[in-house]
Amino acid sequence: MKRNILIYALCALFALNFTSCKEEKTPLEERTEFLTGATKGWALTTATSSPAYLMSSGEYVSDLIGAGYLKDFEKDDLVIYRTTGAVDVNPGSVTDPEGYTTEKNIGQWKFLNDQATELSTQIPFFMDDVVEDVKILELTKNTLKFNYTHNAIDNPTKEVYTFTLTYTRK
Repeated sequence: MKRNILIYALCALFALNFTSCKEEKTPLEERTEFLTGATKGWALTTATSSPAYLMSSGEYVSDLIGAGYLKDFEKDDLVIYRTTGAVDVNPGSVTDPEGYTTEKNIGQWKFLNDQATELSTQIPFFMDDVVEDVKILELTKNTLKFNYTHNAIDNPTKEVYTFTLTYTRK
């Protein structure tokens, strides 16, 4: 009798073990959850340029935020990636008196491959409506970091720049 109870207990333990296993998510599913999980949004924390970018002041800079590339009212903007594929921007507490003062849609996003290593999105940092393809360097629950290559035909240097933007989950 004790032997039967032991056998039943072991069978129950194995059955419980197999039913409690989580199904592994694909990189696309996992990264979609990370990207869209920041319901309050993603705050831009660093923006760098390689080579150094020629600012309108004539100065070459690598740290674009520190050099004043962003206006004060843009520094607390939050980018929100929705599960619907929408990209919204929340202007934060400091707003542009001539711009938007509430959350607004700025475009759409989508991953460009099954590994979710490339993203097509509008980048509010560049203050235009152009959809860019970016290479994701890091995407975790708390960090979104990507590279964008920009051919600066409008910049007097006519150089190709690589901008690296890092966002932190809020």
